Amino acid sequence: MYFPPESPCEVATLIESALVYQSTSNFEMAIDCFEKARETWLAIIKKNDTKTLKKEEEMFFLLSIGSVYESAGKDDLALNSYMQAKEIKLPYNHPDLAFPFCGMGAVLF
Repeated sequence: MYFPPESPCEVATLIESALVYQSTSNFEMAIDCFEKARETWLAIIKKNDTKTLKKEEEMFFLLSIGSVYESAGKDDLALNSYMQAKEIKLPYNHPDLAFPFCGMGAVLF
């Protein structure tokens, strides 16, 4: 499980809902909540003249969605999401660089 980034209240509520849905095996709703959280956050930051989420925030959503797919037994979709997260360019010594590999390893295991 990855720690949620500090986020606006309405986004945090959607993330928490997604985690609850995932833990109760309601995977479709979990994915929906994660996607709505990302869209809501993008709408909020666009009002503040920022065009995109931070790289770490984007990675969080990709890893979280990958985790839901993995929990649902959809390894191909999970692996795709983890691979997308791996493609995010962070500084070479950033600790979050390991997370996509952890997800991929879990799926491949």
